[in-house]
Amino acid sequence: MKENKSKVIITSIVTVFPMVIGFLLWNRLPEKMMTLIFWIVPVLSVVSNLSIYGYALGMDVNMEVIVSILMGGIFILLGNYMSKNHQNYTVGIKLPWTLNSEENWNRTHRMAGKLWILAGLVFWGSVFFENNMVPIVIIVVVVTIPMIYSFVLYKKGI
Repeated sequence: MKENKSKVIITSIVTVFPMVIGFLLWNRLPEKMMTLIFWIVPVLSVVSNLSIYGYALGMDVNMEVIVSILMGGIFILLGNYMSKNHQNYTVGIKLPWTLNSEENWNRTHRMAGKLWILAGLVFWGSVFFENNMVPIVIIVVVVTIPMIYSFVLYKKGI
């Protein structure tokens, strides 16, 4: 146990850090986001622990499939929430031009929500392909396209 003491301390800090951030931002989170957090964190924790225990017990656990399914589900949930998110400074696509116009915010988040849902479905579909670039491409697309779309709306005066 002594040789693992520093590892236990470091991993405990890494585990507790997101909870501390959550407590600091708790009062600023929209009500619906809190509901998502209440469910996403425990589900991820249970699935992660079951996967780790299964692997440790010698079961054939395909983490790529598990991660793709979980990421797809998270993207779908967040995409569904994103289109309903009202303008705020805590959660969402917080660019100067989206914060400047409520119409820009609403249109950008409506489009981004659909894009995130589609990205979640692509994550689920990627389970059947052996391509490690899919998550990287998805993340680049769901970040870049809403930014460009929002900027185009801003240039049009929206």
